[in-house]
Amino acid sequence: MIRTPLLDPTGRAAEPLHPQFDAVLQKLHQGRFLRQMKPEVLRQVLAQGQLVELSAGDWLMREGDHSNEVYMLIEGSLAVTARDKFILRLQAPGEIVGEMAAIGAAPRSADVQAESACRLVAFEKRTFEVPSGAASAPLFYVMVAHVLTEKLRLTTLQSLLRKDERVALAESARIAIVEPQPDRRRQLLDALEAHWPEAQAECFDSRAQLLTEEPQVDLVIADVWDAPEPARDMPAAQQRIAALQALGAPLLIVSHSV
Repeated sequence: MIRTPLLDPTGRAAEPLHPQFDAVLQKLHQGRFLRQMKPEVLRQVLAQGQLVELSAGDWLMREGDHSNEVYMLIEGSLAVTARDKFILRLQAPGEIVGEMAAIGAAPRSADVQAESACRLVAFEKRTFEVPSGAASAPLFYVMVAHVLTEKLRLTTLQSLLRKDERVALAESARIAIVEPQPDRRRQLLDALEAHWPEAQAECFDSRAQLLTEEPQVDLVIADVWDAPEPARDMPAAQQRIAALQALGAPLLIVSHSV
């Protein structure tokens, strides 16, 4: 495994960007998951990552590992297995691996191995942390939201094709934001408006309100933590996650309890 920063952290390099940076940006932006994201926003997010190169047979992560990086596939093929059983194959530019590291400290739940030469962008935990009192959420979450929503659209389209139904899909992504604090809600709405203007957001004061109303949405943005670290109750958070996922939409967790 070879790792190199996509941006010189010291600022002393004559050319601060990695020589492959623009090619990586173009590859990801042309992919189906991130083509709707503004290039300048994607550029800001990618500049915080590291370029990871794997040879066929290399392990990206092992089940039970304690690591907290999130990876985005640029090119190549990754096999995901758990308890020696094949789960899925990741091949599309923009696929995200290890995203559970963004919401908790649980060990890795699966093995991920390169089936061919692969290139990925690795994001350290600091990339997606939300400091206490922060004025806005990291742009990393905007990128993840784009990926999750496009995955849902593809899944829906595949389901409709299997049933031989011809249904027009909505042009705009419908986002449910669960946030009782007006200032934090405003931060999320401003981020969506600035970087994802076509998204339609509906706000809810609590998880209970969202679960009661059961709206038809493409993505749910919520905080599942009720206490700051290290007092977080992982089993309780997992129950809340399961309840929100029962709505049938991808879940993006933005934690303010840091």
